[in-house]
Amino acid sequence: MSRLFILTFVCAIAIMFAIGAAYSVEERGAAEQHDVRLHVASAGDTAVLIDDTNRKTWVLHRSADSAEGPVWVPIKLLDDQSAVDWLKCEATRERLVERRKQLQAMADKGLATLQAGAAEKLRAEIDELEAELEN
Repeated sequence: MSRLFILTFVCAIAIMFAIGAAYSVEERGAAEQHDVRLHVASAGDTAVLIDDTNRKTWVLHRSADSAEGPVWVPIKLLDDQSAVDWLKCEATRERLVERRKQLQAMADKGLATLQAGAAEKLRAEIDELEAELEN
């Protein structure tokens, strides 16, 4: 009787182990199907998010408005001419931002009225840069 009890006990454990192993394989298979592999890499003062499953990428963008939080912006692959055009526009934007800062600094110091010619020249350059960006 004790042998029959031990044999029954061992068989019950073996069956439970087999059921557990089958369930584990099934769960692992389901998890692998829905597994999203995201990687984050630093890139200068920002970060890049890469999705291995669909080969898409995003860059972490911080808003100029401090009240807004950072967002992940999709990275668009540009062809050669589009990249050249984009870089030209970006250089124009940078010059525009710098000239606006200079004009604001003059206004903050009260120099805009004292140096009306210099302020007017900056305003004219800002207008030209804005027109260039519109085209």
